[in-house]
Amino acid sequence: MNDSPTNTTGTTNTTGTTGATALDLAGLTHDGRKPAFDVVEFLKRPLVAHLATWKPETACDSPLWFHHDGRDLWFISANRGDTFPDKVRQAPNAAVGIVDFDKPTGRFLHLGFRGIARPHPWDADTAIALLSKYLGSDRAGWDPRFADAPESRTNVFVRFTPRSFVARDQSFQVGG
Repeated sequence: MNDSPTNTTGTTNTTGTTGATALDLAGLTHDGRKPAFDVVEFLKRPLVAHLATWKPETACDSPLWFHHDGRDLWFISANRGDTFPDKVRQAPNAAVGIVDFDKPTGRFLHLGFRGIARPHPWDADTAIALLSKYLGSDRAGWDPRFADAPESRTNVFVRFTPRSFVARDQSFQVGG
């Protein structure tokens, strides 16, 4: 636990093989500092992410389960009746916030990203990785609402590619 909040901001690094941008979440940030906590380990935990989009006429924020593949964040979205795929097609700039807050211990960690979100075709392996993170690896024990999700023909993913990040440890002392 830190005595004072720490703010660490990361920037993009360009990969040499694909020409695409990817963040080095385990390395130093643009100013040579280490993130306030282990970002890679943080993203492995079954926390809730908030995906936010904005257009001049409307803003949207949705709490979602996520999968981090080492580069991008993946969110499940229904292709029927869900406006998120349409929103990110029209306005792909997005932000993601993930918070780990535990009042009894004073733990308060925040990871925020800015980047690009876009619809992506459904993939059963990614769906299983995402759902197993929250529901466990034994699919027989999954809530019936999710049992057939990996074989879905109506779901799509929203794929979020981070361009920058901030990792803050705002933990506090509990008690006197």
